[in-house]
Amino acid sequence: MLLTPEESIHIQNNIGADIIMALDDVVKTTITGPRIKEAMYRTIRWIDRCIAAHKKPDVQNLFGIVQGGLDPVLRDICVRSLVERNLPGYAIGGLAGGEDKDSFWRVVAQCTAGLPENKPRYVMLPRRQGPRRNIVSGSDHVNLILWLTSLLC
Repeated sequence: MLLTPEESIHIQNNIGADIIMALDDVVKTTITGPRIKEAMYRTIRWIDRCIAAHKKPDVQNLFGIVQGGLDPVLRDICVRSLVERNLPGYAIGGLAGGEDKDSFWRVVAQCTAGLPENKPRYVMLPRRQGPRRNIVSGSDHVNLILWLTSLLC
C-alpha cells in the first residue's frame, strides 16, 4: 500500500480525530547528509498536499511536523516553512532515533523557540525522557503513553 499525503488525511478525516498529523518523511536522527535534507524538503512539500486534501478544517486541527534531523539550519527552515502556513498546531518530529539526550533537548528548545507561542506545540517523548523537562523546554503537549507504561511496568 502506498500512503500518500492525500490518503493519510482522508483516513484521518474519516476517523474523526480532533487533531490530525500531516504525513512527514521520517529518517533516523543520527543519519547525516543529503537524506536528512531530502526528508525535510519532502515534508514541506507534503504539508501543502495535506492542507489541500483536508476536508474538515473547522472541526479537525491539522498539525505540521517539523523535520530536519539534528541539523539546526534544516530545523529552522522547516519551522519557518510550517509557520508560514499558519497551521492550528505543530509537532516536533524526527526525534527518539538514537540521538543523545542533549541533542534531543537542543532540538526541542530550538524548534519551540521558533514556533508560535499561541498555538499548540507537540513532542512525542521517547522512553528515556520525562514530560516535566519537555514542558519546561516550551512544548505544550507530549505523548505520555510510553513514559507512563515504563513507570507502571
